[in-house]
Amino acid sequence: MKPPSTLKIGELLVEEGCITPEQLALAIETQKAQKTYAPLGEICVEMKLLSKADLGKVLSAHRKRIPLGELLTNLGLVTPEQIREALDQQKAGGKKRIGKILVERGFISEAALIGALNLQLGIPKISPHVGLIDKKLLEGLNPAFLRKNEVLPAFKQGDELTLIMADPLNEATVRDLERVFRCKIQPAIASAEEIHNAITQCFQGELEVKGTSREPEKDLVIGQTGLSQEGGDNIVGIVNYIISNAILEQ
Repeated sequence: MKPPSTLKIGELLVEEGCITPEQLALAIETQKAQKTYAPLGEICVEMKLLSKADLGKVLSAHRKRIPLGELLTNLGLVTPEQIREALDQQKAGGKKRIGKILVERGFISEAALIGALNLQLGIPKISPHVGLIDKKLLEGLNPAFLRKNEVLPAFKQGDELTLIMADPLNEATVRDLERVFRCKIQPAIASAEEIHNAITQCFQGELEVKGTSREPEKDLVIGQTGLSQEGGDNIVGIVNYIISNAILEQ
């Protein structure tokens, strides 16, 4: 039996009991038949062979993901030559991620990069609309820290907090905020520009964290006790926003 580190994603899903060998064969055939590339794990989810959450758990546990350069090439967003140029610059420059280099050089747009990271990592893409942000999560946080790290806490459910990030692979920031909030962080992806704009809006005017709005502040924390009685309109707003955004994003 192969060690898990050497297994391909499909083999790993079979090894973990998530799908059967027959289902894997069917998913591979489906992948080959598609006109546009999609990772095998995503195809399994689309075929309802397993849930998105289960796929994410397996990939996270075994640190399995298709290299970003390979994914972008498979999607037809960049050429192999552009990837090689970006990798050469990365080796010469040190710390920059290849995705950021590709955007800076104009090889791909930031929106295309976010979409690819969403596929690669299985991390949700969330637009940081201020109506979705639970402002209580911002109390005590320095906006300069949020801007520097390009992150914004969005909402909390149970012991899991959704953190919108321009770089969801920034594990150091995730660990720092896990200590601050004393809960598990669930990363989501958005563009740096969207995050900066949302931070500015959240810390100014009527959206000031310690604002003096005449209306009582209503929580946007999903799953909080008593929320259905006190903040039902916010829940409707969140659901409507998510549905509208999903339609726009297809």
